[in-house]
Amino acid sequence: MILLLTMKLIIDHSIRGLVSFYAQIKRKNFDSKGGMFSFNTYTGAAISSAETPYEKITFSKMEDIAKEKQGFIRNSQGGWAAMQQRYFLSVWIPQQNKTYRYFSNVNSGLYTIGLSDDVVNVPAGQKATIAATLYTGPGITENLAPLALGLDRTVDYGWLWLIASAFFLDFEKDLSGSWELGLGNYFNYAFDKTGVL
Repeated sequence: MILLLTMKLIIDHSIRGLVSFYAQIKRKNFDSKGGMFSFNTYTGAAISSAETPYEKITFSKMEDIAKEKQGFIRNSQGGWAAMQQRYFLSVWIPQQNKTYRYFSNVNSGLYTIGLSDDVVNVPAGQKATIAATLYTGPGITENLAPLALGLDRTVDYGWLWLIASAFFLDFEKDLSGSWELGLGNYFNYAFDKTGVL
């Protein structure tokens, strides 16, 4: 299942208002190691900027950022913030013409990656628009590439990337009609014993 939500909020105040875009994704860092047939792919956060289209922010790096920089990563125009796990991800993609503050936090075993923009003063009787897209679903290159620059780089099949990117997921989906069944069919012998997907 893919969730693609595009949000557009128009603020129309009869009185003066202050508005800001703020989005975050949270998850726990749990050991997802399986049996000997499990494939190591990247699990953690990632961000994008004009200078660096894809930057991994590992859980240990998030801990360091929280201690040393009070959660601040960088200011950058456009980009996106994502959490990745195996073959799936969630990502916030804001308007690309604004500058955002990228941040991370760690609190009680909960890891957060997010972004926010500056507070905007909306005078009485004026309008302000805040827009963003949330994608949650499988990492499919042709679905991700049109959404934002560098988002297709989040697709990580570990050491199988050569085979997988050209063949594996599309072929299995075509056979089974579903990404979940396609993955299950391909790795059924391994996952029956480990219970890990």
